Amino acid sequence: MRFSKAFVVLLLLFVWSFELLYSQDLSSNQKVWYSSYFYLKLGKKSYLEDFVINGNEVQSHSFSFLQNEIAFNYRITNNFTIFIGGADYHYKWTPSFAGKYDDKNGELNLLTFIRGSFGLKYKFNFLKFFELDQNIAFHTYFPTFEKYQSRILYSAKIEINNRKKSLVLIPFFQASFYYYLNGIPQLYFNEDNTFKGYFSPNGLHRARYKIGVKFKPFKKHPGIGVLCYYSMQKEFNLSFLGGHDLNISRNVPMNYQENKIDAFNNYNIYGVQLNFILKKNKKR
Repeated sequence: MRFSKAFVVLLLLFVWSFELLYSQDLSSNQKVWYSSYFYLKLGKKSYLEDFVINGNEVQSHSFSFLQNEIAFNYRITNNFTIFIGGADYHYKWTPSFAGKYDDKNGELNLLTFIRGSFGLKYKFNFLKFFELDQNIAFHTYFPTFEKYQSRILYSAKIEINNRKKSLVLIPFFQASFYYYLNGIPQLYFNEDNTFKGYFSPNGLHRARYKIGVKFKPFKKHPGIGVLCYYSMQKEFNLSFLGGHDLNISRNVPMNYQENKIDAFNNYNIYGVQLNFILKKNKKR
């Protein structure tokens, strides 16, 4: 039995990801994400996107979360696109959720969040060889995460322009930045222990960097693509830009309860994604 090169490549990718998922010598902040992306063209200027992620923890070899996001996009010009969408997140219940949220979702042992979003995309080519995709979006969640209820996301992705189809593997780099808004209010104190205020930890608190390659494994099916990447997420405090710090130990006065926010959520991601570009059949 003969197998195509594309099938062999895909098989090796999934074997590698499962080997990584069940590795014993990686630290606890390693994750493996399997995802799929569907693009459906509706008209000359409109299209739907659906993005699904299955996240897994490497150290515990267990399911972490499932995300499904769908968005309607309308292209205003060749460079500008507006979008509106929604998403549902299902996180595996952990003791850290206890006392913060009502309860897990029945027998499934999951905690569900709903997200609404809207935003703007801007794409252009530069230096003849590169393409820059920029995205600014506003997200709001229900129920509220401890660190934010809403957030503003800005991302920029650079990849090689492959319009001449001369490259088999197309490398890319993406950077994303998150501004947190309206998290659960916390007590803040000055250095002399005098009460400063009761604020949400608003501010620029997260960055995520991604590097990877994408390719189309099937010549007869150009609408199918594969994306492989490594990503790193870091949370931080930049209170000098305005806003309030996350994850700080406060020496509060005796008449106040000690108050801390969850630790920085820092981790590394190894991801494999399948892309499907679909088009509506033309009417005969």
